[in-house]
Amino acid sequence: MKHLLFFFVIASIIVSCDLSDPEDVDKAEIEDILNDIVISYTFLDLEGIMGNYHPDFLHGADSYNSEQIIWEIRQNEYDVMSIADIYIELNDNFATAFFTLTFDEQTTQEPSTEFGDMSYFYREYDDWKICGKNFTQP
Repeated sequence: MKHLLFFFVIASIIVSCDLSDPEDVDKAEIEDILNDIVISYTFLDLEGIMGNYHPDFLHGADSYNSEQIIWEIRQNEYDVMSIADIYIELNDNFATAFFTLTFDEQTTQEPSTEFGDMSYFYREYDDWKICGKNFTQP
């Protein structure tokens, strides 16, 4: 009887384990980053937002420091931020996130020419960070 009970316990643990595809895990991690940015934005947590950015971030002419200023401006200009309809394409250690971005009533499809700065990711040491479109691998 003990062996049978032990077998059922082990079998239920194995069945309940999440055996996700590594690609699904990567996509979930990137989606979590985007959701974390929305939460940080809501609480005016600029450090929380920038903690998701790679220190060598480069998007157009905007560096990490420029991006921080952009977020300060956004926080002063818009009360509400939301992200919806997230779709992620993976390409080795890089990823592009496509989503609907809304600041107050202004909605764009990302990546866009107006924003786009939150759409490009790089994985370094098993951590995904926002890197910008013009980022070069260190």
